[in-house]
Amino acid sequence: EKYQYNPTNVPNQDFTITANGNEFLIRIRTFRGIAYADVSVNGVLTNTAMRCVANTPIFTDEVNRMADGVFMFKCLGDDYPSYEDFNTDNCRFVLVPFGE
Repeated sequence: EKYQYNPTNVPNQDFTITANGNEFLIRIRTFRGIAYADVSVNGVLTNTAMRCVANTPIFTDEVNRMADGVFMFKCLGDDYPSYEDFNTDNCRFVLVPFGE
């Protein structure tokens, strides 16, 4: 993975990743046990309430092209990402570059 961010064990949080010359503000929100993500690229909200699924791209192709890769939660097994597992080996937020 090119970038890795270990979210804290809280249900709602924001963090910034700079990739491919762009700034990505990522907001993780938990509702009824399911994690959802919003992303702003260079200050412009581009995706909202994207449901987070383990080992699956979160955002649209447009966002992925701007990052030159795919944002996802890499989790052991196929469980949905849960904030209780954030910042553990069970669940990491990553940007996987195209071609890897």
